[in-house]
Amino acid sequence: MQDVTRNSYSLYKRETGSRTIWYARFWDDETQSYSTGRSTGQTTKQAANRQVQKWLVEGLPDRSKKDLKATKNRLIGAITKYLEECELIKKGEIRQTDEIIKLFYTQATGSQMASGERFVDYLVRFWDWDGDYVQGRLERGKRIGKRYVNDCQAKIRIHIEPFFKDTLLCDVNTLLLEQFMRSFPRRDTNPQNGFSSSTINLVIKVIKKALKEAVRLQILPRDPSGSIELLSEDTEDRGILTPDEITDLFQLDWTDKRSMIASILAAVSGMRISEIVGLRIECLNMEKKVIIVDRSYSSYEKRLKGTKTDKTRIIYTDWSIIKMLADLYDHNPYQDSFIFYGLEPNTPIRIETVEGQLEKMVAFLLGAEVKKSIDTEWQNMAKIVAAKANIQPEEMIAIQSGNIDMDQNILIFRYCYTFGSKKIKMNKYSEKRIVPMDKPALKKLLTICGKTPNGLELIPKQKNSHLLY
Repeated sequence: MQDVTRNSYSLYKRETGSRTIWYARFWDDETQSYSTGRSTGQTTKQAANRQVQKWLVEGLPDRSKKDLKATKNRLIGAITKYLEECELIKKGEIRQTDEIIKLFYTQATGSQMASGERFVDYLVRFWDWDGDYVQGRLERGKRIGKRYVNDCQAKIRIHIEPFFKDTLLCDVNTLLLEQFMRSFPRRDTNPQNGFSSSTINLVIKVIKKALKEAVRLQILPRDPSGSIELLSEDTEDRGILTPDEITDLFQLDWTDKRSMIASILAAVSGMRISEIVGLRIECLNMEKKVIIVDRSYSSYEKRLKGTKTDKTRIIYTDWSIIKMLADLYDHNPYQDSFIFYGLEPNTPIRIETVEGQLEKMVAFLLGAEVKKSIDTEWQNMAKIVAAKANIQPEEMIAIQSGNIDMDQNILIFRYCYTFGSKKIKMNKYSEKRIVPMDKPALKKLLTICGKTPNGLELIPKQKNSHLLY
């Protein structure tokens, strides 16, 4: 009988998901059989042959050493085939390993895991007024305002989504959040387009609260924002008017009496502006000379609601204050309950109206004092800038940081201010005026804008005149 000649090895292939892997079996003369298959890790027959020839020269690798890469490839291949059969991915479609694992987890558990959800989608869902977090907070008797929730939604849309885009919740880490914080242009280096530290911190707090809750609910194993430190905020000391200045302030000719009385009440009572505009006639106790503060008005929700602490308090005041409020109510043309009536029935005066009037009158009152705070160096610089750039005094006093474009080295004027008897009038231009200026002068103007507390710039009107506000 003729001996049969055997090849020293044979090759065969296995389909592993979307890949083809070649295996080798070696002939054993003692057992007169081929060994079990060994993966070459190659996807073509030619490459597999080269690998086997190398083994025959150098020896087979030790089987005791696990080929973790090959094991991982076999596992991913099996999962990929399963997802293809479930029609979650198309046959032969190339997907990233982490995406395959997340799809498999979601399919196997029957529910969408948080890591398979977009980070932005999670934030939008978290800060939804009708969502679990907000409604759960309200059910527990904790305060949260609709305006605050909508502001959070706006921050997500304006700041967070453009940066994170399709980033998955599970892929958000501390490094990525730090990079997000650094992506904000800073106001100190970019006055025109930059953001203050407080604004950036508010955006980060939107993220931190949502991620902290995700850990509490065991959606995430750890909070990547836990080690994120907020930026230090440059807080300026608030100025306080002296008693004489307060007396002078309310002796000025206010164009809106409601705003003046609201400001007086704020000065003597410490009430919040939302509580003042929400004050009703039934809150006045004429006999005991007290004001009952039990409501505040939300201009955003257009309704009365509780105070900030949800507690009612009583303010003892002078009879002149009570009479002043009662007299103002007598002028309410709608005879609804609001003392500080608005332009429509059952609607109080707008908070912005009161604040705008107060700021304007304080600006007029403190004009002389603020003028003294600008030293001679800035006054001389302003005169030189005005003369060189052919800028009129009426335009100079209108300069704010928004007028200054450091990128193009220009000043942009859209209006100017003129002065009458105790009145400031804005004159808008039909077309904006552009004035080229050198960068050092623009930087000094920015510095002056930072020194003035109420927006308008303080520049000499005439060559030898005093500063005008």
